[in-house]
Amino acid sequence: MRAVSSLFSRLEPWIGVATSASGTSVAARARCAVADGGVTIPEAQPEDTALFLHTSGTTGKPKGVRPSRTTRSRAANITATYDLTAADKCYLVMPLFHVHGLMSALFSTLYSGGEVILPANCAGFRVEIFWRDIAACGATWYTAVPTMQQLLLKGLDSYAAAGRPQVRFIRSCSASLPPSVLQSLEKEFGAPVLEAYAMTEAAHQISSNPLPSRGPHKAGSVGKGTNVEIAILPEEGEAALPNGEVGEVSVRGRNGYHNRPDANAESFTPSGFFRTGDLGYLDEEGYLFLTGRKKEQVNRGGEKIAPVAIDNVLLRCPGVSSLFAFGSPHEELGESVVAIAVLDPGAEVSLAQLNRFGLDTGELSMQWLPEAIVYADKVPKGPTGKVQRVKLAAMLGM
Repeated sequence: MRAVSSLFSRLEPWIGVATSASGTSVAARARCAVADGGVTIPEAQPEDTALFLHTSGTTGKPKGVRPSRTTRSRAANITATYDLTAADKCYLVMPLFHVHGLMSALFSTLYSGGEVILPANCAGFRVEIFWRDIAACGATWYTAVPTMQQLLLKGLDSYAAAGRPQVRFIRSCSASLPPSVLQSLEKEFGAPVLEAYAMTEAAHQISSNPLPSRGPHKAGSVGKGTNVEIAILPEEGEAALPNGEVGEVSVRGRNGYHNRPDANAESFTPSGFFRTGDLGYLDEEGYLFLTGRKKEQVNRGGEKIAPVAIDNVLLRCPGVSSLFAFGSPHEELGESVVAIAVLDPGAEVSLAQLNRFGLDTGELSMQWLPEAIVYADKVPKGPTGKVQRVKLAAMLGM
């Protein structure tokens, strides 16, 4: 350890950081100069490992990913997608140990020459701090997972009395955003909410809805590919499915898993498409719609049920603040549908009322309705803010 410290003490910092007078706005610039002592730093090559990341591990043990040139290209893609410039300020709510915060918020902002606004004392995501800081610092955009977006809406009346921030757009990524939440966010912020689709394996962004000046952004869609080739593949083979037909979302890329030849053999097709494990379809305009994760599907007596579709309907039920459907072991059917729900303060919503609402919409059949409901003050989440559906039954002792 002493040798490492001695080595780096002879080098000037690689990143120079300066804060504003308020202590919340951060500007950074790269620097790679050598101090006296004769130490040299090899020039970086395109194929060198830029980051060592791990997947979220929502369905198993996290896998290592080592992006190289895709790190720079993804930062450039994100910058181009949202027309980021040096005048933009990103309010950082995502943790920097995850590719969402690291790539979409930090790296893209540095690439564009803009500013990153950190929560006071680096306190992480707290609704009251968000509403206090984002308007005061003049942020022009932020990016967050859907669970954070819902919490921001819940805290709107309590914490945003001083006025709404004048953001240029809002980005939502890492999970499906219910259309009702998207519409509420756009109404409250007066800005477009752009859903994006990303994975650690792809060094983050794969697709995104465009800014209004470039085309429509469609609720329920994660937009078009951002310099990434997307195909919808059947369970077997590599013949892409026609528009509108649901299959496995697959992307052509360079990355693989570190020291996991078994996972690489399972995930990559012979022609180089990476099978993401997500299900979805492309519409006639090339917009991607996700319908769920293969491993999150509920197999109820042979019928495959997509929990995300249940969420999007039942979340609109009056009195429901947050809801997630998931599969629970069933002695006869194999799996049954269960929902975990957080209710509005003072609200009472029974399972019968919830299911009657689902039937009345005409969007859910009897087979897709929850057979049980778990009430909670909050839904258990992983460290990156994602709800891990495949683990909910075990986490709740079911």
